[in-house]
Amino acid sequence: STIHDASLTILERTGVQLHYEEAIKMMHKAGAKITDGNRVRIPASLVEAALNTAPNEVQMYNRDGQPAMLLGGRNKYYGPGSDCLYIVDHRTQERRQPVLQDVVEASRVCDALLNVDFVMSMFVPSDVNPEISDVYQMEVMLNNTSKPIVFVSNEFKGCKAAVEMAEVVAGGSDDLRTKPFVACYVNVTSGLVHNEEALQKLLFLSEK
Repeated sequence: STIHDASLTILERTGVQLHYEEAIKMMHKAGAKITDGNRVRIPASLVEAALNTAPNEVQMYNRDGQPAMLLGGRNKYYGPGSDCLYIVDHRTQERRQPVLQDVVEASRVCDALLNVDFVMSMFVPSDVNPEISDVYQMEVMLNNTSKPIVFVSNEFKGCKAAVEMAEVVAGGSDDLRTKPFVACYVNVTSGLVHNEEALQKLLFLSEK
């Protein structure tokens, strides 16, 4: 398509900035051209080869090991957004900072709604240590929904912790790999600039 061809041109001509040495080395070994230290220009042939190794569909399961979402084609699924910093309390109509109990209640509501396919942590709780708030959020979702979970982590260590927690729930790393019920929402600096932690998460999750 026109969009795909334009994307290939941008990746090869303009390239992307990778702020993680391991990722740069991997791309160089695969045949990408490295300039200015961390600008990686990716040949169209390399992109196409990578796309040919990726599955066209990914089956997501629920916590009980039952098929829940088939990611591919024109399939679409719905769930809440994540990490709001304020909530309007439905009991008092007060606008306030969320607490962990709000994440608990939101997860339970999403779990009960038939038209919600997956769960995310709708709020960032203000009553826990902000450095590990993502770990608290993951624990709450794992304990309050059986639906697929899309998690967000503050730092790379939070991503590792979330996966380890999910592996325990699944029964082991092989069980989670066979029937995945969690996915990580990874944010990068911009479309063509990839920060270190995003790349660390990407490589770690790819290995998993």
